[in-house]
Amino acid sequence: MNLKVFCVSFINLLVALAVPAANASPSNPENLLSRSSIEYKKSNFYKSDYLIAKYLGSKNSNITNAINTIYDRKSNQTPTSFIDGEYSNEFLQFFFTRTLHQWGSQKKDDDDNILVKINGSENQYVSVWGKPYIETWYILAKGKEKEIAYTVGMHSAKVRIGKIHESDRLHQPCDTFDINGPIQYFYEPIFTDINNNGKKELLLRYNVTVADGYIQVLDIFVPRVKNNYCYLSHKKSYYGRNGFAIFENGKVVVSQQTKKEGESVLGATLQTMKNYSPNGDLISEKKVFNFLRTKKIDILNPYTKIKKSEKKSYEANLMVCLRGTKTLPSNCENLVDTRGPYKTEVECEDRILEIKKDLPKYKPMYVARGYLCERIALNIK
Repeated sequence: MNLKVFCVSFINLLVALAVPAANASPSNPENLLSRSSIEYKKSNFYKSDYLIAKYLGSKNSNITNAINTIYDRKSNQTPTSFIDGEYSNEFLQFFFTRTLHQWGSQKKDDDDNILVKINGSENQYVSVWGKPYIETWYILAKGKEKEIAYTVGMHSAKVRIGKIHESDRLHQPCDTFDINGPIQYFYEPIFTDINNNGKKELLLRYNVTVADGYIQVLDIFVPRVKNNYCYLSHKKSYYGRNGFAIFENGKVVVSQQTKKEGESVLGATLQTMKNYSPNGDLISEKKVFNFLRTKKIDILNPYTKIKKSEKKSYEANLMVCLRGTKTLPSNCENLVDTRGPYKTEVECEDRILEIKKDLPKYKPMYVARGYLCERIALNIK
């Protein structure tokens, strides 16, 4: 995903260029934002956050409207966490906008947990339900004015495991447990035999937010009865602070941000990468450049990799703001092109220039401030 700007602050692009999920929606989704503000004034904070998440998952949601509602609620509050503004735009785009895209199922339980992930194996399923939770962040960098951003993550995640009927209907859960947050993003559960013993382990991977970023957690569970996930034992957890923890190519790989001598927490330029055997024995360790400061964040962002059965296309997004105003969510909106998508990024950029040129005809009071040619995947039939 390549981000280009017309002399505009990065965080406002995050706000204006995020693309909402396309799912079933209520007849008047804007009412959810009004109700959210009412619940917030009544100090029903979890309910208020839930209504914003439900709005973000609706078909006709507008990211700018959601961010404006959050801003109005939290304008007098000091951010509780901070993140390094020297990280790449690609990482910051993932960290703040990916959280907006995990609420599209529109399926909830009686406690206002929303279904965010589900996977199955051996006629069993594992589902993850998140309780929406909004956090306020400072983006800090030396010599730059601090900016404020928001994540719509989870206060906690509820994991439910159950059987799948032969008719594909899901039975009631046979096991349920909670994972405490706050959680920025939860990845899809994975079933895999990590040590080739005939038993598939259950791998749960998620990002827990902390004061200065996040910790990626990889939890490994083992079925006590072969391939029966109603009876699980926790085998081991791995942690990558401002890094990652994954199972790949027969080993667990953990990377953690590391400071050089004399460096501060902000601006740390290294990662310590460790490889472990499936049994948890350390195989190797080395220091590498901090990937969070580069464009290569595919290991974090599950939607940047294009499968072989798919082809790349690009969708054009243009941020426009009222003339003579500051680049703030209340003054700006995102225009999503309806002609594309386009086969190449160059074609997408040509379309952006065309929209920018024609802007005075359709929106004379607005000027272009930034654009995004977002890579999407199309299935090849």
